[in-house]
Amino acid sequence: MSFLVAGITSAVVALGVGAATVYSGYEQAQGARDAANTQEAGLGKANAAYDSGVAKAGAAYTDSANTALKSYNAGNAAAALKYGTGYNASLAAAKAGDASALSTYNAGIDKSLAAMGAGGDKALAAYGAGTDAAIGTYDASMAAGIDAYKAGVGQATDQYGQAYQTVQDQLNPYAQAGGLALKLQSDMAGTNGPEAQSAALKSIQESPELAALVSQGEDALNQNAAATGGLRGGNNQAALAQFRPSMLSSLIDKQYARLGGLTDIGYGASGKLADAAQQYGGDMANAYLNQGQYIGNANINRGSYVGGLKAAQGQYGADIAAKQGQYGADAYAAQGQYGANLAAKGGQYGADAAANYYAQLAALDNAGGAYAGNIQAGLGKNTGDLYLNQGIYGADSANNLAAIQAGRDQIPGSGAIWANGIAAGLGAGSGVINTAAAAKKA
Repeated sequence: MSFLVAGITSAVVALGVGAATVYSGYEQAQGARDAANTQEAGLGKANAAYDSGVAKAGAAYTDSANTALKSYNAGNAAAALKYGTGYNASLAAAKAGDASALSTYNAGIDKSLAAMGAGGDKALAAYGAGTDAAIGTYDASMAAGIDAYKAGVGQATDQYGQAYQTVQDQLNPYAQAGGLALKLQSDMAGTNGPEAQSAALKSIQESPELAALVSQGEDALNQNAAATGGLRGGNNQAALAQFRPSMLSSLIDKQYARLGGLTDIGYGASGKLADAAQQYGGDMANAYLNQGQYIGNANINRGSYVGGLKAAQGQYGADIAAKQGQYGADAYAAQGQYGANLAAKGGQYGADAAANYYAQLAALDNAGGAYAGNIQAGLGKNTGDLYLNQGIYGADSANNLAAIQAGRDQIPGSGAIWANGIAAGLGAGSGVINTAAAAKKA
């Protein structure tokens, strides 16, 4: 029984407590409703302010991005202009340098060719002078040799002449005597005409030899006739008459024979003179032939020597001309190669400069595109962040509003509060009773 009383008492107490709790919950619920309404109004104002800030921030971001892009594009345009100016100036300087280098190189080539030509002319002149001097020396030596040879020939021919003259001096009398004897024999034989024969015979008839012989013979006949007493006889007179013609005939034969001996001697002397003349002529001919051959050989040798010199001179000139031609060809080839190299270098320089120029422009364009992309990306990101934050803020505000609304919906009315309070009181009383019963059982 005591447990029941205690339970009822506890239940009454619990009902009192529940009533107090109901009233307190009512006041709290009313405060919560007021707070939720106030918070909802604040969230509306905050959302409006946030949306306005987001709109202003997006506009500011867009203006800043446009300003940056304009400034960057203006800088790129100025840089491109400077690149173009530098590119043109670089090409002009390279062309001017190439033109100056080529002009200097060409001037050097011209001077080199002129020097080569002048050197070749001097070399040819010196070689020609040397050739002329050698020919002059050779001619002087040849002339001296010819003069010496002629002098030797002159001495030899003088000796030949002296020897021949000596032979003539020795043999001419015999030859002349033989010639005269032959003429007298011809006169005596009548081959030179009757007058010559008559004169020849008359010379014998009137010769002292015939007179002496006739006188000696007649004296001998007379002496013999006188000794015999027949001086005046007919025999003596006949003998005397025959003696003179006989003696003349004998003397004629004797004189002819003697002239024949002289003729033979003259013939022999003439033969020797002919041999001497032939020998002299042969010696003289050989001397002059040798002299002519010597001079001819000297001239042949001179021709060969001079021809060799002139051929060497011509070959030297041809070599000089060939060297000059080769030098000129090499010089012009080098000049062309130098010009080609300059052109190639100039073209390569221009290509490199153009490539660099357009690479710079491309780099500017790429940098501009990258910058613009970065600006746009930044603008998009900032704008996206703004809208994201705005969305998050809106979502948070919506969540907050929903929470407020849910919280407000969860705030019970006054009847519910009272029913809940009584139930709580009854529950508490029942718990006390149940606790007491359990303790009693134990």
